Amino acid sequence: MGKLMIGNPTVQIAVDDRTLAHLQSVMIAKLRREEKFTFTWTSPLGEFPASIIWMHPAVALQFHFETAEPQPLNAIWIDVLAMSAAGSSGLRIIDEPQAAPPSRAAPTLTPGVRSFRPPGLRVAKT
Repeated sequence: MGKLMIGNPTVQIAVDDRTLAHLQSVMIAKLRREEKFTFTWTSPLGEFPASIIWMHPAVALQFHFETAEPQPLNAIWIDVLAMSAAGSSGLRIIDEPQAAPPSRAAPTLTPGVRSFRPPGLRVAKT
């Protein structure tokens, strides 16, 4: 069991290493882009059953892992967590999805087109 330590004074949250690695990926990516978001976690044995903190680049974060081996990352889980963080409810710890969400369609190539371009992507003219 790892620990996520937030702020000063520090709030400590016990999180398994695999979940912690995914939270680290999402939190660092968002904060690196100067994005602010809320983070909600539950603590059934704590004084409060749920807590929410406002995350922004000035908040001190520490990620402490129980094991030294890096955790393999699930890109789908990272996407789901990132979408959660971008929503009005903010980032929440959710169970790891085993399959792609139904709303996420696989990219397809148009016949005769040599590369994939996501719909709506504009290419600058040079």
